[in-house]
Amino acid sequence: MILEPIVINPFDPFLRICPFCGSEFYADHMSRKFCPEFEGKLNYCKDNFHKPRMHEKLLFRNDVIRHLLSLEILDSEYDHGAIQYFLTGCLECEFDTVIPEYAIGGEFLKRIDLCVKYEKLKVGIEIKLMSELEGDYSQHVNGLLGQLSYYEIIFKNNLIVAYAGKLSHRSRTPFEKIKSLLNERGIVVVHIPENTD
Repeated sequence: MILEPIVINPFDPFLRICPFCGSEFYADHMSRKFCPEFEGKLNYCKDNFHKPRMHEKLLFRNDVIRHLLSLEILDSEYDHGAIQYFLTGCLECEFDTVIPEYAIGGEFLKRIDLCVKYEKLKVGIEIKLMSELEGDYSQHVNGLLGQLSYYEIIFKNNLIVAYAGKLSHRSRTPFEKIKSLLNERGIVVVHIPENTD
């Protein structure tokens, strides 16, 4: 990242414009470039100027979502392992690093189904079958939320739950409920349909 030099007004050398938020401020020393306070946080602008941009993470996550939404599974008889293998192959054609069974670590040694990485950016994908929604809905939701509570520590807002299979009449309502529930938590839910041709 190329940083712009400090622009000094010769008539008022301590009056500066913050490159992060654009507000004018008076510097307390000659080398200060960022405003010292913003929204009540000390050195907020300087800290956030040098951190990885949130929009870069969101753009990368949206690229993964866009690619997942373009896919179709070929057969409704797929099991979890076969779908994971299929998605790994499809994502490897588009992204540099795709890690199946990515280790989260921690006390219970949890693993997420897929992790798509590019440099410091990473997106986690948990794979579920649409047929699981036709059984006990509350048990499925409780198990899913328990899994995602570990994954959110590592992936935060870059977490995707991919449901694969045919969206039947029995699974449509539970799917919509889960989608709205997880969207409130910042987790994206996508559906990978079955190719009926």
